[in-house]
Amino acid sequence: MPIDKIYHPAVIVAAALYFGLGRLWYGPLFGARWGAAVHIAHPGASVSDPVPMLVAAAMSVVIAYVVAMLLHLVQDAERTTWSGMSFGLFAGVGMIASAMLASGLQEGRPTVLWLIDAGYTVIGCMLIGAVVGGWKRSHVL
Repeated sequence: MPIDKIYHPAVIVAAALYFGLGRLWYGPLFGARWGAAVHIAHPGASVSDPVPMLVAAAMSVVIAYVVAMLLHLVQDAERTTWSGMSFGLFAGVGMIASAMLASGLQEGRPTVLWLIDAGYTVIGCMLIGAVVGGWKRSHVL
């Protein structure tokens, strides 16, 4: 595993940006449409249970580390912000959004739900790829 070759500050920042994107995506950007698709009257209204947000934050870190490790294996020395973003697009569409679509169709979920969820994941993976691809150890925090 290339975990010792990963620049951890970049991964943590990328995870925080991914989590922040999720707050915007499922809040002001698409919260109402997403809530209607999953039959939740007021998405995000229940703040009494912190578990979903804690899990989302933890999974943001997991996704950021996975993208960083795969990017390292595929493009270690020549990676850039652009190549990292391109890799994020490839990983997001090729591995995650495609699997989400197959599952969503089997479960009879609305297409708009897939578009919202997969869109967040793909754009989020692109964001993570851009950060971990472009931010190398030589850059100052």
